[in-house]
Amino acid sequence: MPRTVETAFNGALANVLRGKHPRWQTAVSAEQTGVIRDSAGAQPDIIVRHPGGMAVVIETEYEPARTVEADARGRLGSILEPEGELMGAALAVRIPGQLGEGAGDLQHGIRGGAFLYCTFSGTRLPGDPVRRWPSSGWLRAPAGHGNAGLASNFVDLAHAKLRPGGVAAFVLPAAFVQGGSWRNARDLFAGRYQGLTVVSIADTGQASRAFSADTGMAEVLVVARKTGSGKSDTLFANLRRRPRSILEAVSVARRIEKVAANRTLLSTGRIPLPDADEAGVFVRTELQNGGASGILEAGLAQTMLALPEGRLKLPRRNEEAMVPMVPLSEIGGRGLLDRDINGDPERTPPRGPFDILPTIHGSVPTYPTLWGHDASRENHLTVQPDCRA
Repeated sequence: MPRTVETAFNGALANVLRGKHPRWQTAVSAEQTGVIRDSAGAQPDIIVRHPGGMAVVIETEYEPARTVEADARGRLGSILEPEGELMGAALAVRIPGQLGEGAGDLQHGIRGGAFLYCTFSGTRLPGDPVRRWPSSGWLRAPAGHGNAGLASNFVDLAHAKLRPGGVAAFVLPAAFVQGGSWRNARDLFAGRYQGLTVVSIADTGQASRAFSADTGMAEVLVVARKTGSGKSDTLFANLRRRPRSILEAVSVARRIEKVAANRTLLSTGRIPLPDADEAGVFVRTELQNGGASGILEAGLAQTMLALPEGRLKLPRRNEEAMVPMVPLSEIGGRGLLDRDINGDPERTPPRGPFDILPTIHGSVPTYPTLWGHDASRENHLTVQPDCRA
């Protein structure tokens, strides 16, 4: 029997979801009664009421989760209070058993957990029957990671919907190419896709490296064909700047397409333009060599690709020097992560320096924390801490 009861898990999952969207801080509720009309005792596990969007109910259950599908399906067609909204979407989520063992920080485990789930849609009204997706089996989230954010979940969604032979195209954060929380997404592309092209902008700053008009953050374009197997090199196309017009973007895209189709080219080279200028450089290597993204000097790319093989190849020099190389993990371990306050104590070392503990009545903690983010108690300008570190 899990030591972490499902109500406690749902509360932790709701807290994680509240951090996924700036408007979800008060839009996510867990284990509330009186929210379904004519069913005062009904207690949905989690409800997400995105402002201006459709409300979604999430039902969870520890594996083997024999009743979670029926629970989720049963919520469809219900009327939510107080708005009177008709419930038309639900998720059934299977909780991995290890998350109920009571060890480590539960929210941290949820962010990195591997969940199985399916979705239901429909209001049970005439012409709107209940539909399950997928029609059988369960979806997995091989790429999704809480620290990577919702963009990694869109990779999972596209992978599940895309047929073999179909082409996937994404605008992803630049952290995709090297970020630790994006490793599963890179493994997914490397193992299940071919013809992978990663386009970046080799500029300084964040906004100048964005392809989107409104994100203000460094991004990459990722295009690949789903084949069920990988084993092909990745083409990193590094542009000197963002295209100034749609016409220029089309011209650059065609040049990148020609480079990608010509498998006889060297591992590095220029991306030429018709006016004798160049759009940038390309590097052909494995996807896990994410350092090839954003490089504008072909010579630097050749040096980078040779170093893992123990060869020091400098630009404009024909000779090479042999240099002993070992992975950094063989001579040292990673320390605490500056972005984390706490972490799983079973990790060596844990990601964060603190353990989060309940407050002790009548005492003044050395490191007070506001951890639970319970909307019902955070309704004043001044909020008392709910935990201690």
